[in-house]
Amino acid sequence: MIFSKQMKLNKYLQAIQKKTYFPKYSSLVFVLLFITICVIYNYHKILFKPPQSIHLWRQSDCLSITLNYYQDNCPFFEPAIHNLGRNGTGKTVSDFPLIYYLVAKLWQVFGHFEFIYRLIVLLFFFSGLFALFKIFENILRDSILALTTPLLLFTSPTLVYFANNFLMDIPAFSMSIVGIYFFLRFCQTQKNRHLYLFAFFCALAGLLKISSLLGFFAILVLFIFELLNVKLRPVSKVFQQPSKQILLLISVLIIQAIWYTYAIHYNAKNNSGIFLTGILPIWNLNLSEIKMTLDAINEHLKWDYFRKETFLVLVLMFVSILVFNKRVNKIILLLTIFTATGFMIFLLLFFQAFKDHDYYTINLFIVMPFTILSFLLLLKEKSPSIYTSLF
Repeated sequence: MIFSKQMKLNKYLQAIQKKTYFPKYSSLVFVLLFITICVIYNYHKILFKPPQSIHLWRQSDCLSITLNYYQDNCPFFEPAIHNLGRNGTGKTVSDFPLIYYLVAKLWQVFGHFEFIYRLIVLLFFFSGLFALFKIFENILRDSILALTTPLLLFTSPTLVYFANNFLMDIPAFSMSIVGIYFFLRFCQTQKNRHLYLFAFFCALAGLLKISSLLGFFAILVLFIFELLNVKLRPVSKVFQQPSKQILLLISVLIIQAIWYTYAIHYNAKNNSGIFLTGILPIWNLNLSEIKMTLDAINEHLKWDYFRKETFLVLVLMFVSILVFNKRVNKIILLLTIFTATGFMIFLLLFFQAFKDHDYYTINLFIVMPFTILSFLLLLKEKSPSIYTSLF
C-alpha cells in the first residue's frame, strides 16, 4: 500500500518536473531576466556615473587606488591613494588589489572611464547569481524555483546599490557563491577538479573580503566532521581522500594569512589607520553605545535589506528546517546551520561597523539562499503537493 502511494507520488512529481525543469534554455531565461531587471533599475544610466550617494568616501578610496595604478604605474603590491598620509607616499592597502590593478590596465587600453569599473563589478555579481541559479537547478531539478532565489536577492536595496558600484564586497560575495557551486558539484561527481576550483574561488573571495569565507569555513567544518566519523550522507563519504584534500583546504587559509599579514605590515610601515585591518567587536562598546548601534541596525532592517515580511518568511523557514531536520539533505542542512553560526560570530566581531556601514552585511547574505534551499528540499520531501503547487 505504502509502496503504491510512493509510486503514484513519484509519477506525479515526474510529470510536474517535465514542465518546470528545462535546463536546455533556462540559462537564457535567467540572462534575459537579469538584463530586464538591470534596465528596470536604470543600470544603463548608472553605469556611466561617477561615485555618488551614500558611502561616497569609500567608493572614492577604491577609485583612488585604481587611479594611482593607472597614472603612476604603481607596482602591484604597492597600492596607494591620493591622501598622501603621514609619510607623503599615500601607500596603504585594504583589499587584495587584483580588481583595482585589472581596471587600471583596462583604462590604459580603453581610456579612463568609471563605466569599465562598474561593469566589471556587475559582471562579477552576475556570475555569482548565475552560479546560485545553477546550484538550485542542479539540486532541485526545477528551473522555475531555481530562478526565484537569485532574483529575490536582486531585490535587496543593499545588493542592488552595490552590484554595480566600486567596493570589493560584491565581487567577493559572488566568488564565494561560485566556489560553493563547485563544491556541490564535487559532492555530486567526486571529481577533484571541482574541489580545486572551489578552493581557487574561495581563496580569491577571501583575498577580496575575509567575510566572504563564511561558506568556506562551513565546508571546512564538514570536512572536520567526516574526520570525526560523522556521516554526511548514507552511501559514501564526501571527502574520500582526506589526507590529500586537507592540504588543499589548508592552502586557502595559508593564502589568506600571507596576504593579511603583508597588508598589516604594509600599512604599519607606511600609512596605518586609513583602512580597517582588525575587528570592531561588540565588547568594546558600553550599553548605551550597543543600544545606539542596535537602533541603527533596526533602521537598516527597515530600509536596506528586505521587507519585514521577507525576513519573517526566512525565519519561519529556518525554524522549520531545524524542527524537521531529518527530512532535509544533511549536507545542505549543515551548511545552513554553519553559515548561520558564522553570521552570528561575524556580527559580534564587527558589531560596531553595522551602525553605519550596510555593505558589511553583503557577504552575510549567503545564509539566505542556503535557508531557502534547505526549506525547499524539506517541502519537496514532506509536502510534495505544496511543493509542486502554483503557490
